[in-house]
Amino acid sequence: MIKRFFMGDTVKILPFTLETADRFALIRATNKVSPADAIHLATAAEAGVDLFFTNDNSLRKLSIPGIKFFADLDGKMI
Repeated sequence: MIKRFFMGDTVKILPFTLETADRFALIRATNKVSPADAIHLATAAEAGVDLFFTNDNSLRKLSIPGIKFFADLDGKMI
């Protein structure tokens, strides 16, 4: 069931490229975020997402080049 969800059109699996790794390193060097959060942010920024959803208040306060907006899981724009 889970595999079917990720193989459908609803979710797009993004690669972790060398460019994403560079963004990851920059995010980790300039922000106090966990490695897991930095991976998510770097991958989203590299993909040029328009909206990044999180319930983590500390992430919503960040300004990450490549991510235009942050929103909480209730859909409120930050």
